[in-house]
Amino acid sequence: MLRFGLLAPASILKSTGLPNSTHFSLTAISNHNGDINNEVRLIYVVQQTTGLPIYMRCVPGNIIDINTLKRTILELKQMGVDTNFAITDAGYLSDENVNTFYEEQVSFLARLQSNRRLFKSIVKEHLADPKENGVLVKQNNRLVRVKKVSCQLNEKVDKNGKIIEPGYSAYAYLCIDLQRSALEQLSLIEKVAEGSLSTESYESKIEKAGIFMLVSKRSIAPSKVLEIYYTRQEIEQVFDLGKNYANMLPLSVQTEETFRGHMVLTFIATIVAKLLSDRLKETKYPIQPTLANLATQSCSEVKGCLITSEPNKVTRLAYKAAGVECPRMHRISPRTQVEQMVQKFLDDGNPVIS
Repeated sequence: MLRFGLLAPASILKSTGLPNSTHFSLTAISNHNGDINNEVRLIYVVQQTTGLPIYMRCVPGNIIDINTLKRTILELKQMGVDTNFAITDAGYLSDENVNTFYEEQVSFLARLQSNRRLFKSIVKEHLADPKENGVLVKQNNRLVRVKKVSCQLNEKVDKNGKIIEPGYSAYAYLCIDLQRSALEQLSLIEKVAEGSLSTESYESKIEKAGIFMLVSKRSIAPSKVLEIYYTRQEIEQVFDLGKNYANMLPLSVQTEETFRGHMVLTFIATIVAKLLSDRLKETKYPIQPTLANLATQSCSEVKGCLITSEPNKVTRLAYKAAGVECPRMHRISPRTQVEQMVQKFLDDGNPVIS
């Protein structure tokens, strides 16, 4: 997942899989974090300040996220989106993408994979430090000790540890999640008690319990870095709204053209659902029953006018929260000659030629 800067506000980018068995160019077998599906990958960009989707594109299901970053940045820049800051999960942080960030002058904050040399060297050198004097940060219901360390990204060294190619200046944030550390410690103790883990292995594993690391191109205060990084979770709500309330799934389409049209409609519907969801936060009614009540209101046509049915209490509340006034009556515009011909054809079952 990525979070970009859009002009002044920041934005978030993430992809999700849309299961689809219809054969066209975007449908392919994917293996996303071990979950194998026949699907299309849908990429959304969401404005961070409003939570509203502002951009989308689709790629074949077998294209992994790490390979979409550079083209996404280039396309957003061509569309006038200021990509001066990005937040990514570990899946986007490859050497090539780090080069892209620096070449395109995009600041970033990312999670560093635990199997990278930089992660291991910082843990080895600074692990005791955050335990003693790292900043203690409360993030939601978690307590995390955070230590900021200057580092070099994409630095190349030989087998003797000698630097043969300098890297990019950056900052690493060594974090110890105290709750996760305690849970992992209890799990390890149980394994030792069961005999499935030796005491020697316990000692080596317990030292790294609850550890994770973030890296950033720009200097961020340790007390703020987690708050910034976890704003990326906002886009999950957008995908939830799209899939559950905007008919994004299931994909009942037969052609790629129909699929793309469906994606445009669900994109618009997701925006509406998000706006309504945000406004309903001020009430005691969640979005699901509210949408169900809105669907019960109907109208009838009488002599060129649409007359709406009486809205119930929940429907009236939804209209008020959305700032919408439901008219009792709406006069229909006179039909054009073409519309009249089509209607006569439908009524008579015969073609009309004038």
